[in-house]
Amino acid sequence: MEYTDAIDRNWENPAENTSYEIAIEQIECAGKTPMTNGKIIPLDIDHRRYAKEIVKIFHDGFQWQDLGSMIVQCYSFMKEFPHLSFDMRVQSVIKIMEYVIDFTDTPYLPDGLTDPILKKMITPFVTLIAPDNLQHLQPPKKIHGSPSEEDIQSYEEQILQPFKDGFHWRDLASVVYYSVGFAAQFADLSLDNQCNLCYAIVDHIIEKTDTPYVLDSFSDPIFKKFYRPIVRKLLQTIDQ
Repeated sequence: MEYTDAIDRNWENPAENTSYEIAIEQIECAGKTPMTNGKIIPLDIDHRRYAKEIVKIFHDGFQWQDLGSMIVQCYSFMKEFPHLSFDMRVQSVIKIMEYVIDFTDTPYLPDGLTDPILKKMITPFVTLIAPDNLQHLQPPKKIHGSPSEEDIQSYEEQILQPFKDGFHWRDLASVVYYSVGFAAQFADLSLDNQCNLCYAIVDHIIEKTDTPYVLDSFSDPIFKKFYRPIVRKLLQTIDQ
C-alpha cells in the first residue's frame, strides 16, 4: 500500500520525519500590562479564574480522560480575546491547565509525583488540539479500502523507531498525531473503526516502550485513559 505524504509531515515514514516537533514559544503574560499592540490580553488572574471554572465543571471528580475535554474548554475561554496570536492562546491555555492540575487531586496518586508529569504531558497536546492547528491533521488525499494487518504492523514499527531509547510523557502527543493522520486517510472506515485503528497503534507503542524513571505499570494506564478521548475528538473534527 502506498501512503500519502504532506508538507511538514510524513505519514508513510514518521521515523524519518525529524522536522516534526511540537514546540511552543513561551510567552509570559502575568504581571504585565493587559495590552499588547493595543489589544487586550489575559492576565494571570484570568488564568486562575478560568481554571476554577473548569474545576467547578468537573466537580463530581477528576479523571484522566477528562484532561482532553478540559483543554477544549480552555480554548473556548480564549474567545474572549479574539486578537491573541496563536502562540499567546496556546500559552494561556497551558497556564490555565497548570492551575487546573494544581487545584485538583489526582485520583489514587500523590500530587507531588503526578503534577509535574501531567504538566509535561499536557503541554504538547495543547498545541495539537489548538483549533488553528487542526488543518494540519487533514490528510491531503483519501485512501479507499482498509489497511491490512501487515500495513498496520509496518506503520507501528516506523513510529516506534524514534522511541527505542525511551518514551517520555511529552512523546505521547507525537504518537497520537501520527496515528490520527494515518487512520484519517482511510475514507471507507467509520469513525469508530478509525478510532479503534488509532487505539491499536498508540497502545502498541505504549506497550513496546519504557518510560524513564517511572514504572510502566504506573504510566501505561494513564497514557491510555488520557489520549483516547482526544483521538476521537480529532477524528470527529477531521471528518466534519
